[in-house]
Amino acid sequence: MEEIGEAFEIEFRKEKVTINLPFQIGIVVYQMAKLRMPKFCYDCLHYFVDRRDFELIQMETDSLYFALSHKTLEEAIRPERFDEFEARKKKLVCLG
Repeated sequence: MEEIGEAFEIEFRKEKVTINLPFQIGIVVYQMAKLRMPKFCYDCLHYFVDRRDFELIQMETDSLYFALSHKTLEEAIRPERFDEFEARKKKLVCLG
């Protein structure tokens, strides 16, 4: 214990640290999430929505914020790709 003015500083350390949890799983889940968000952005949004109709605001590991020029995402889908969008949406290939 060390006195610093009117306060005291106490230092502790463990003799032995045991890690008995599979932390590798947490690392893999985190890394896969970091890949899943850009994949959704490029493979889904950039493919189905014209770049002029949306703007990416912020993307994190578990969230994506974007501005859309239409009231719904379905209204912003390119007309020539709307049928493909509906088919993928039902199979949850791109929006899952």
